Amino acid sequence: MQTSYFTEKPSHVIECIDRLKALRGVKGVVVATIEGVVLEHYLSDELRTQDDTPTLDLAAQKIANLASPALPSIRLAVASMDPNDEVYFVRVRTRRYEILLYPQGEYVLMALQDPK
Repeated sequence: MQTSYFTEKPSHVIECIDRLKALRGVKGVVVATIEGVVLEHYLSDELRTQDDTPTLDLAAQKIANLASPALPSIRLAVASMDPNDEVYFVRVRTRRYEILLYPQGEYVLMALQDPK
């Protein structure tokens, strides 16, 4: 299920989400602001049923709330190693998922995939 909060959907965002959704193992894609406000999401129904989240909108917000606060810390750590460097992509693997974060300006593209 896909939900959008963009008043006008940028075509490159929709194309990117569609390409990610088509990849094997992708369970969800969320586009959010750096502050964690969900703008667009596609999540498989299994994400909702695994943790008893009542709606996919809440599941998407839960993902954004977990991932968005990590980015400032990651950026700070990278800047402390090399002030001229910046974060382009973050990959976190858990037992259940691989979480891929792609920060771009004021927005973050997040994808969840099955690591198996």
